[in-house]
Amino acid sequence: MTAQQRVIAVVARVVKTAPENVPLDEDLRDRFGLDSFQSLELVAALEKHLDVILPDDHLDAYRTVRDIVALVEGQITQPLPVASSS
Repeated sequence: MTAQQRVIAVVARVVKTAPENVPLDEDLRDRFGLDSFQSLELVAALEKHLDVILPDDHLDAYRTVRDIVALVEGQITQPLPVASSS
């Protein structure tokens, strides 16, 4: 399953729709009426199911599935650095 397919599956689960109803380039807030609480719920679900960290202070950046996929793929190809224990 690709990152895009995984993101679509999580979004569909959170907004309670079929994956084929989740558009790539449409604003998810406009399409599904997400409020700030649901946006946080979506971020938490994405982090849990995709094993990534999406900073809460960038919630406005997560507007479309394509935006989310780009952020997720960026973390997959360039993982966050691990803090050294010095």
